[in-house]
Amino acid sequence: MKKRLNSATVAVYGLFIAFIAICAQINIPTQPIQITLGVFAVLAAGGLLGAKRAAAAVALYVLLGAFGAPVFGYFRGGLGVLLGPTGGYLIGYIPMAFAVGFLSELLRKKTGESYFVYIPSMAAGVIICYIFGTAWFVISTKSTVAAALAVCVIPFIPGDVIKIISAALFVYKLRPRLSAQLRQFD
Repeated sequence: MKKRLNSATVAVYGLFIAFIAICAQINIPTQPIQITLGVFAVLAAGGLLGAKRAAAAVALYVLLGAFGAPVFGYFRGGLGVLLGPTGGYLIGYIPMAFAVGFLSELLRKKTGESYFVYIPSMAAGVIICYIFGTAWFVISTKSTVAAALAVCVIPFIPGDVIKIISAALFVYKLRPRLSAQLRQFD
């Protein structure tokens, strides 16, 4: 039986799209990759919504940006952003959200609800985003993998560790308060 998309589901997707878009504007300008809280928002979406819903919400965010809505960092939008050197990181948000949701669900089933369920799930998600983003950066700039890692990954690891710890705490504290509302989407 097909599930229908109800107004509550649309509202949740809209809320998370807005959350990611707002967090993307909170950034520290660095070149060529910017430091943004968009990663925090995608991690939170994965932990709160689960694999499929989080991936769908993030895919809608990316699609909205691709069509020109100014939802990416610095209020940018358009296909040019996704095709630019940093576009792979934005595309990587989708499998990152899915992985965080999937691994969090899996670990919660095995060990129960715990703050520590989210740390490895979110770390794996960030690594997946690094893979997508760095691969596209190498392709689009014709740089070496070592050069791309030195510019696009290594400087961001400390900040991403902070985002992972913060997002894990955020999800752990918020999820029990939202559990009844989230169950209605299952």
